[in-house]
Amino acid sequence: MKNVHAHIRKTIKAHLESKGISAEKLAYESGVSKGFLYGYLAGTSKNISIDMLVMIAEGLEVPLKDLLPDD
Repeated sequence: MKNVHAHIRKTIKAHLESKGISAEKLAYESGVSKGFLYGYLAGTSKNISIDMLVMIAEGLEVPLKDLLPDD
């Protein structure tokens, strides 16, 4: 299996760029800790709960499945 977390990080970053919002704004909008989000996107926080992913997806206004790998 591919590195799931690398895929999720890349996808979140792509959504941030396409929507023109910062990680800080996403953290605020989604209710996720700014420090956690920065750490996860940088790869220093390796794990993320499904609850956090749901919050991030809602903050990005995308379905959760859009953040996950297809395979």
